[in-house]
Amino acid sequence: MSPLSPGPIHNNEVLHRIMVSPRDYDPITNQIAQKPFEKLFMNGLSVMRDLGSDQDFQDIAEDSLLSKPTSPLRSVQAVCSATAAEIRTVGGEGDKAAFCIYDQTVPRNIEGQDPVPSHAGIMQRDIKYDVEGAKKANKDLSFLVFEKFRGTALPAANFRENLFGELNKKAAAGHYVVGALNSTDA
Repeated sequence: MSPLSPGPIHNNEVLHRIMVSPRDYDPITNQIAQKPFEKLFMNGLSVMRDLGSDQDFQDIAEDSLLSKPTSPLRSVQAVCSATAAEIRTVGGEGDKAAFCIYDQTVPRNIEGQDPVPSHAGIMQRDIKYDVEGAKKANKDLSFLVFEKFRGTALPAANFRENLFGELNKKAAAGHYVVGALNSTDA
């Protein structure tokens, strides 16, 4: 655990996934994308701990808004939530639990910025499946986590009194396009 960590993640702790369009969310259909959850068994899923400060949430969102000049502009569209217990019991309890949650202080994608201590990662445990059934089992378990989060989608404007409003305005103006004159890397 990092010295910056707020401590262990308890079962009653709420975890939030910041849904950024177009990566995580389709603003035309208002649908949460399943794709980020499908990679749980490979690289995990980035979430924020509810005890994080507004600044921590803004820092992680700001990093998620960075884009290339050839990519569509990004925006925070929604926040989805689940308790640690809901995630930890997917697949069963004890040895049958499919997921664990790690406290992760993460570095910023913007050079010179302080790390974010209230970040966490949901990871799929290395469960031994027969080779033939492994892919389907991983997909099925990832879908169960997706379902836990999808049902709680809250429009970004309603999360912590529109916490991401100013960031979205800056993103719409191209501020987070890496390599642009007005971007954070200039």
